[in-house]
Amino acid sequence: MRNFLRHLILCGFEFKIYIYRRVLSSNRPSGNYKTVCPCLFVGAGAIRTGNNVQFGYYPSPFFYSGYSHFEARSPNAVIEIGDHTVLNNRTVLISEGGGISIGKDCLIGTSLQIYDTDFHTTDPALRHKEVPKPCRVIVGDNVFIGSDVTILKGVHIGNNCVVGAGSVVTKSFPDNLLIAGNPASKIRNL
Repeated sequence: MRNFLRHLILCGFEFKIYIYRRVLSSNRPSGNYKTVCPCLFVGAGAIRTGNNVQFGYYPSPFFYSGYSHFEARSPNAVIEIGDHTVLNNRTVLISEGGGISIGKDCLIGTSLQIYDTDFHTTDPALRHKEVPKPCRVIVGDNVFIGSDVTILKGVHIGNNCVVGAGSVVTKSFPDNLLIAGNPASKIRNL
């Protein structure tokens, strides 16, 4: 009976993945990827993946209770994800046009957020009228990003870095570092 219920739940979950991908999404990623959790792909820009990219991970947290959001908002916005990268559940990537690039062989924890824009200016008089200029975000190859990490516009994270859980990355870091904190800072060399 228990296996039957599990099978029934997984069938319903497969239907949820299908609805997000085929009915709710207005954008289709290019490349060779596998969707394991519900993912919404939207926007007028491009979403490109390399080979064997995986969206979602079972049995990680939020597998049944959330979805991932990938939005290339403007026509010139591009989100690129390299070969063999695994993005865990509840990932949010939003590009206004600066672009987001995640390298190959990256492992990404739950609830990652990457934005290439501030969305609104800090000037109260212009907050509803002006959108700040977006700036490209680059995550290098073989980067491990823990859960609940936020990466802000203009950041470049070097190859082989580890980003600690709960970090807010506001500036760039070179290769082979462990970084963590809010705002993130160098902890040590790897």
